Amino acid sequence: MKKRKLTSRTVRHCLLGGLGICIALAFLSGFFSSSAPDGLERVAIDEGFTQAAHEHALSKSPLSGYSSPGIEDEKTGTGIAGAIGILASFAAVWGLLRVLSWRARPARSHPPRLTPESQK
Repeated sequence: MKKRKLTSRTVRHCLLGGLGICIALAFLSGFFSSSAPDGLERVAIDEGFTQAAHEHALSKSPLSGYSSPGIEDEKTGTGIAGAIGILASFAAVWGLLRVLSWRARPARSHPPRLTPESQK
């Protein structure tokens, strides 16, 4: 079997394919999510300290509560919020890696110029 050369094009296709799969899974997981309280909420209900909870600073943000504003269907809103979260995470990591790889590159050295003196 012939070995394939790893090129930037194949890496790009793998990254975009993986991103597409992650977005699809995040969107589809919204349809399987439960409306029952999660573990921490359940413990707070069982132990009786839910009244001690208070709103946090980001509770009015657009994607708080795993939902999307303006979407009536709760399951679809959760899926869209998940897909947006995946895209935001990918963009943040991609940007960070771009900055780090830019800083790690050595300065490019230019080939020596040919002058009439150097050709003698």
